[in-house]
Amino acid sequence: MNARTNLHQPARVAPTTRSAFTLVEMLVVIGIIGILSAILIPAITGAIGTARDTAIRMEVDVIDQALAAYNLKYGDYPPDFYQWKDVERHFRTAFPDINDTELRILAQFTHVNDSLARCGGSGVTDPRTSSAFAHYPHAMDRAEALVFCLGGYSSDKKRPFTGQGGPLALVASASYPTTASDTDYQLFQFNSDRDNAFFDFGSARNSVIVVDGSGTFNPLGLAAPYAYSDDESVANALGFAQLPDPFPVAFPGVSELPVAYFSADNYQYALGSAAQGSWAWQQAGSKHLMNVYSPPGDLQDVGAAQVFVSAQQDTTPKSTLAGLPVVAAGAYEFVEPKRFQLVSAGRDNHFGGIFVPQGSGSYVTALPMFTTGQFYNPFGLPAAISGTPANLSSVDRYQDGYAYEKMGGSSPYTTRPMLDNITNFSTSTLDSDLP
Repeated sequence: MNARTNLHQPARVAPTTRSAFTLVEMLVVIGIIGILSAILIPAITGAIGTARDTAIRMEVDVIDQALAAYNLKYGDYPPDFYQWKDVERHFRTAFPDINDTELRILAQFTHVNDSLARCGGSGVTDPRTSSAFAHYPHAMDRAEALVFCLGGYSSDKKRPFTGQGGPLALVASASYPTTASDTDYQLFQFNSDRDNAFFDFGSARNSVIVVDGSGTFNPLGLAAPYAYSDDESVANALGFAQLPDPFPVAFPGVSELPVAYFSADNYQYALGSAAQGSWAWQQAGSKHLMNVYSPPGDLQDVGAAQVFVSAQQDTTPKSTLAGLPVVAAGAYEFVEPKRFQLVSAGRDNHFGGIFVPQGSGSYVTALPMFTTGQFYNPFGLPAAISGTPANLSSVDRYQDGYAYEKMGGSSPYTTRPMLDNITNFSTSTLDSDLP
């Protein structure tokens, strides 16, 4: 047999299987991921920010429309509660048959004495007619006024506040007062079941706290649930203890701060007021008399909502504003001079603004100017600032921190928080309308 069989052929080698990337390949992949992240993350972040701006813009627009509907029904926009005379005039016009007890109870909530205390225990049943009490401009602040007025009144024409579906509800076991007492206001709590709403605050987050009455806050000392608001931040920031009341603020949208509402009737008090009485908190230049909205938290963290002036110069300027002499050589018109201003803190939840700089004199502050981003004070500014009118000409693009420094104070801000504020008169953010 000539054929031979090779019994020693080498075995076939199996292909090698790799179980990991090489270092070079890993570096290439990491580099690609880094490049994609650099491209996509800013785009995604920007899209999220734009979406939040749009949501807040829609929220402000809906509130604006609700105020227009309110005006159509009652013949006027609601008061912002800075002045009592506006409040009483408005509600007597809107509800000609209103029971005076309704207004007296409301006044018991909003009037305080020289020690910033309400009338309970004083023997004064109607603080409107007593020289020992006066309306406090921030007892119902610029955000609380929206919830009180747009949340809906009762269909009871004599009891629009305390009737069924109104903003105030009786505490359990209490009955409507038939004889006047200095503690009548303590019978009422926040009502979450309201009728005839212009804006649905029912589903919104709000500052309402419900306590069960067992050793917790209840004005009557009752062992019964009591709903009240503890957001009295404006009052606290201005120097007196929290006064729980049934007037909450609401956070209906994506922002963590409420929208502030300023009635055109009271724009002039945005920088302070002449003396409104003889008490310390009523003196000229007092912070208590400034028409601002300061939310819960430190000024450096949340700022203060302010009224805006426009870049349109007033051709017939007043000689005084809120009783204070206008010394600037010129003046600017307020934005929305016949309606109102709505101000949202925007996506950063910070109003920014100029609010009584540290070390400044009485009512030395400034208002933001739409659309230039400058700041304006009609009462004259420190000598270090020049410009006619006094508009802090070297400050623009809402540099509120820099404006603080120019006015002799130290800046509480490390950024420009006003830029992303959204209002009812801006296109979107304030930044979007800057020239």
